[in-house]
Amino acid sequence: MQEFYTETSTADILLFTPLAALFGGESIADSAPLRRAIKKAINEELVEAIARESRKGRILQVATTNLDAQRPMIWEINRIAESDHPNKVELIRKIILASASVPGVFPPVKINVQYRGQLHQEVHVDGGVTQQIFVYPRDLDISRFRRLLKTQPESNFWLIRNTKTAPDYSEVELDVSGLSNRAISTLIKYQAKGNLINIETLAKRDGFNMHVTDVPVEFDEPLEDMFDKNYMRALFKVGYERGKRKAWRTGL
Repeated sequence: MQEFYTETSTADILLFTPLAALFGGESIADSAPLRRAIKKAINEELVEAIARESRKGRILQVATTNLDAQRPMIWEINRIAESDHPNKVELIRKIILASASVPGVFPPVKINVQYRGQLHQEVHVDGGVTQQIFVYPRDLDISRFRRLLKTQPESNFWLIRNTKTAPDYSEVELDVSGLSNRAISTLIKYQAKGNLINIETLAKRDGFNMHVTDVPVEFDEPLEDMFDKNYMRALFKVGYERGKRKAWRTGL
């Protein structure tokens, strides 16, 4: 994971195709390099390893957004890995690709599904469109599970936010690009704060202890490119050090 996170460049992730977008294309970039990287990382051996962990009771979930339905979609990757689905490796690859497909930047991912005997094609993009961070749906009755299990184990949410949660002052460049970028980043920041507030209410309702960590405000490594190796290495180091120090806070 460290190698993938710190040694990946923009060229390893996308290929800019702005002319295609001008003529009605789905995005300003082609995600073919990212597809190749995902194909290399997610193979049959990895999927079988996920299946083994699933049989032990562990869960691996990945979120995408179903644009057709305007709904978040939470995929249980462990259940897919454990299934007899003939194309489960390719399906998991598609889900991972969709979860990283920022609309407009990357093309959406089409996933075939069957509903009531009919074949449909859903359009999926980055799960961050609908939720930046998640645990489980609000209408899931956790107390029912506890009654069935006849136990009251200590329950914790451990939440890692891979960016700054607190406001971060920076003078805005007064042009279309500068204003738009700052507005979008601010929108995403406060969407995430809303998600965290929602999770905090779930924690209080369902008896979970909530622990949060994020990128500290003092982190100031300049981002020179979309996938700047120096920036990613510095960010990885900060995350690793905060993990070693157990830099968790309770609540927001």
